[in-house]
Amino acid sequence: MKKLVLLSFAVLCSSLLLLPTNEAAAAVKSPKGTQVVVNNIDLDSKDILIMNNQVFFSLTSLKGLGSLTFAWNNTTKQVTVKGGDTNLQLTMNNKVAQKNGTSVSLSTAPFIQNGKTMIPLRFVAEALDGSVTWNQKTQTAFVSKPSTKLLTDFKSSALSTARNAAINLPRVSQLTKDFEPFMEASSLQYYFPENK
Repeated sequence: MKKLVLLSFAVLCSSLLLLPTNEAAAAVKSPKGTQVVVNNIDLDSKDILIMNNQVFFSLTSLKGLGSLTFAWNNTTKQVTVKGGDTNLQLTMNNKVAQKNGTSVSLSTAPFIQNGKTMIPLRFVAEALDGSVTWNQKTQTAFVSKPSTKLLTDFKSSALSTARNAAINLPRVSQLTKDFEPFMEASSLQYYFPENK
């Protein structure tokens, strides 16, 4: 009888360890059809989470936004992202981030999930001078940040250079899923008026 009580107590204690221990773990949902496209590249669904109606993506997914450098401080659980003139510091489970030394309030704190650093998509993309567009119908977030070279080429007076840049600009679709092209038959056609 004593062993049965001890065993029951051990099982109860073990099951308590499986419960979420913080706000982040308790509110995380799987994306269920949610997609994130960064500069025309679809992110793996394993790199996307939704928490408190906000999309989070893994830190490594930021590489699609251009040449960025990352630094991780394991002692403070803080990540530093540098890109151009922007310096971001995000501390795990903290709703205050730093952008170029200025405190910025976040609605939901970054966190670690299954060994991945999950960061708020809109805050980070816009802080790095990117833009975020949400297509409610397809549950897709489009993150775009054309490179400086691509924007320079787009404004070029050389017609072929400008057209090539236009073709390579990040695309944002507001179409519903019914009208999106199938992958095996997808193609884009561009029309350029003469001399434009």
